[in-house]
Amino acid sequence: MPVDAEQTNSRPKVFFYHGGPGAIISTYRKWVEGDRDALGEVSVAFSAQFYNLCESLDLQAYVVSANPNEELLREGRYTLEHRPKPAWCRGGGLRYHVGHAWYTFGLILSCLRFRSAIAIVVPEATATPLWAIVRLFGIRIVTVHHCTFWPAGFRPSGRKAQLTHRIDGWFWEHFVDAALGVSPECIRQVRSIAPRFKGPSVVGFAYFRRDYFDAIPPPPEQRSPFRVMFAGRMEENKGVFDIVRMARMLEDARPGAFRWELCGDGGALAELKAMVKQQGVTDVITLRGHLAPGQMAEAYGRSHAVITPTTSRFSEGMNQVAVEAILAGRPLVSSHVCPALDVIGGAVVEVPPDDVEAYAAAIRRLAEDPEFYEEKRRACAPLAEPFYDRAQSWGRQLQKVIEELLQR
Repeated sequence: MPVDAEQTNSRPKVFFYHGGPGAIISTYRKWVEGDRDALGEVSVAFSAQFYNLCESLDLQAYVVSANPNEELLREGRYTLEHRPKPAWCRGGGLRYHVGHAWYTFGLILSCLRFRSAIAIVVPEATATPLWAIVRLFGIRIVTVHHCTFWPAGFRPSGRKAQLTHRIDGWFWEHFVDAALGVSPECIRQVRSIAPRFKGPSVVGFAYFRRDYFDAIPPPPEQRSPFRVMFAGRMEENKGVFDIVRMARMLEDARPGAFRWELCGDGGALAELKAMVKQQGVTDVITLRGHLAPGQMAEAYGRSHAVITPTTSRFSEGMNQVAVEAILAGRPLVSSHVCPALDVIGGAVVEVPPDDVEAYAAAIRRLAEDPEFYEEKRRACAPLAEPFYDRAQSWGRQLQKVIEELLQR
């Protein structure tokens, strides 16, 4: 898409630190090649939504992610960069904080050189308040929250946490112009650490493709065995070991009545396989590994319910699988640590965090109480609508924020 250089230089400039290891350049190439709302079979990538708003507002953009495969692309109105973090960011203690500070200073320098009007920042680690530097040069700051500061309901109270939150609060109250969260819990926590924050704080949802979920059939009529699905990274803080304990508990109580399908990869997969074998539930739990979107749709189609047993040790912004469960018409079993419950609670069986027995009891009730199951299943469809609504999407809400800031 050739663009006149003089025209490009006259556009408002936005610097976006994407946060995380997202492959923003490959997403951009797919976005250029085809339907800009069909970049994934399941949902529209956040970076693609950003490219769409740049087109709508005629912006020039510099986008950076921490993808480990270093790459730089300049094309038309866009400068896109995969900028890996230094190895010391992966360490602990002082090295971790110094590494993130060094990395953040590099981002700030790029933002200043780009002469951006707005800096969009995904907060991470303890280095985020360093972005106050760009505000001193007249650059507006928007923070985008894909994660919470702490697991919902478990705000840390130690001295170190209190000091960190005091510094963060000072940053939001004096330097940040607007905050966008992927869930109401993200925004509640911003307001909690910065009660005098004056900027707008809005929620923008992940934007899903209706046609993908419309193709998933209703839950199987045959309810025995009752099939429970988990999807996500195989990590301890995602509750995968608790699932094995639940499976053992329910198999002891009702042999053959439950089957579990765990989809995904992760650092704890080998340990999880060993635990499944050790607990004697290899016939009860199937570990699918990573699945392509089409295979994931088939897994949803085999299931009666979905579980997201995220533990109280993980700061989750919006569990996308929790939302996908509702879009697929499957009741969800989860706890308030999963912030999605704010908007899909009517289709959720909520249990206390980390309580394996309560999770097992909730699964058993769904299996044994047809009226209760149908109540939760019927609640799914109306709750799904905000996630199909472009007006409530992350991209559209960010676009509104940027429009307002550019008019000041």
